[in-house]
Amino acid sequence: MVSVSQVIQLNNGDTLDVIIIKQSKESLIVRHTSLGELSIDKGKIANLQSIDLHALAIAKIEKKMITEPLDKGVFGSGLLVDWDRSIDLGFNGASGPSNNASFRSGISAYYEDDEERWDFKTVYHYKQDENETTDNQFKIDLLKDWLLADSPWFYFAHAGLDWDQFKDWDYRGRLAAGPGYQFVKNKQFELASRVGMSGVYEVRDPKNDIDMEGLLGLHMKWHVSEQQSLRFDNFLYPSVTDTGEYRNVTTFEWAHKLGFYKGLAIKLGFHNEYNTTDTDKNDLKYHAAIAWGL
Repeated sequence: MVSVSQVIQLNNGDTLDVIIIKQSKESLIVRHTSLGELSIDKGKIANLQSIDLHALAIAKIEKKMITEPLDKGVFGSGLLVDWDRSIDLGFNGASGPSNNASFRSGISAYYEDDEERWDFKTVYHYKQDENETTDNQFKIDLLKDWLLADSPWFYFAHAGLDWDQFKDWDYRGRLAAGPGYQFVKNKQFELASRVGMSGVYEVRDPKNDIDMEGLLGLHMKWHVSEQQSLRFDNFLYPSVTDTGEYRNVTTFEWAHKLGFYKGLAIKLGFHNEYNTTDTDKNDLKYHAAIAWGL
C-alpha cells in the first residue's frame, strides 16, 4: 500500500504524526502509532494546504510503474503501445443429420488521452450449411475523435471498408465526419452522440454506385463492475441521394473479464444492419466469443 508520512495540525491545535494511506474528496485515511487507522475530515485539518498530497499521487504512479510491466505493443513489436488491444475468436458447428459450421474472428484496439480517441475494429464472419457457404463477410472500421479542452463537444471522422460475398455489391467504402457531444463520461458510464454526413462508394456490377447520407449516432457504454461492461451503438444513415432510403446499424456487446487469466474475456453480442436498398434488407449477426488481450 502506498503511504506518505506527514505531521497534521487540527483546527483545535492538536498535532498528529501519521502516515497518510490514501485520500478522498472529503477525508484523509491515516495510520497513527497509538491510535491506529483513522479517517480525518479535511475540514478539521488546519494545515491541509501544506500537506504534501502531491507526493502521495507521485508515489502511486511510481508504484504502478514498478508493479505493472511497461507496454511493449502487440507481441512486443512496439505497435499500438498503450492501446487497449484484443483478438476475438468464436466457432460453433454440428455434424450428423445436419452439417453446419460458423466462424467469427476480430481484432479491436482502443486508445484515449486528453486530446483524442481512436477506436479500431475488424471482424470476419464465415458460415457453412450442408457443405455450402452461406455467409462470407469482412469489415474494417476506424473511428477518431478530436476532443476539445474543457468542453463536451468533439469532432470525429470515421472510415470503413466492407467485403461481402453475398451482397448486391462486392466492396463498399465508407467515410463520415461531423461534430459530437459527450453527455456523460465517468468511470461507470459513457453517453455520447454524433451527427454529420457520410459518403458511401459501392463497387458493383454492372455499375458502381455513390451515395451521400446523413448521420445520426448514439454511443453508450456501462461499466457494470470491474469485470463486466455493456456497449451499445446505433447509427442511422438517411440517404440524401435517394430520398426515402436509409441504413440503420446497431451493435450490442456484453463483455466479462475472466479473473483467472489477465487479458482473457467472454463476449456476447450482435450486429445488425438494415438497408432498404439491399435485396436482403436485414443482416443480423450474433456471436459468442473468447477475447484475448494482445
